[in-house]
Amino acid sequence: MKRTPLKRGASQLKRTPLKRASKKTAKALIVYRKLKAEFYAKPDNQRCHICPILWNANVVITCSGVENMPHHVKRRGPYLNDTSTWLATCRNAHNYVETHASLARELGLIQT
Repeated sequence: MKRTPLKRGASQLKRTPLKRASKKTAKALIVYRKLKAEFYAKPDNQRCHICPILWNANVVITCSGVENMPHHVKRRGPYLNDTSTWLATCRNAHNYVETHASLARELGLIQT
């Protein structure tokens, strides 16, 4: 059986990139950015909250100073814009918590 290659239609000639987020998630992210700016404007959130907890657990880590990225104690999906589940963190502490999930659960830094 002879097969001929498929021809592309006019709509397939122009390739468009995939969306980074759905419409619902994009709206939630707009609110998230505003809440994050307000969160870090408060004086309480000007230093890392996770490093002292790790130091008390005898984990030696160098605090790199607060960055504009909150740690979500509960998962981000339904709790993305719930600031009561956020902790101000530095990059080093956040990476440690993400890579050592079992210890982080014991310390209460990750909840399900």
